[in-house]
Amino acid sequence: MGKIKRKAAPGKDGLTAEMVDRGILRNLWGTLFNACCNWRTGVVPKAWKESVVVRVPKKPRTGPCIPDDFRGIALTSVVYKAMCTVIKERVVKVAEEKGLVSEEQCAFRKGRGC
Repeated sequence: MGKIKRKAAPGKDGLTAEMVDRGILRNLWGTLFNACCNWRTGVVPKAWKESVVVRVPKKPRTGPCIPDDFRGIALTSVVYKAMCTVIKERVVKVAEEKGLVSEEQCAFRKGRGC
């Protein structure tokens, strides 16, 4: 859970990173992930996958509001982000340990960037 940005904006559920990343709650989140997610089928609660799209200006506005001057960002559940981080770390660890990634693959691998 510690890899989620502390100032990450909350998703539709309103939970912030500070609310989720409490030491006393870490075992609860692990239990919740295992109870709510069907790891064999990839099914997770629908609410975790819903997001709120917010428009953010690309640059400071100086004149009239032009739609092309904005980009959209999706605010997803912090719980879902944490779960995705756990899954990604597990997959990367297994792939590295079992040699499933070729030595030539450097992009997106820790300590192997260009």
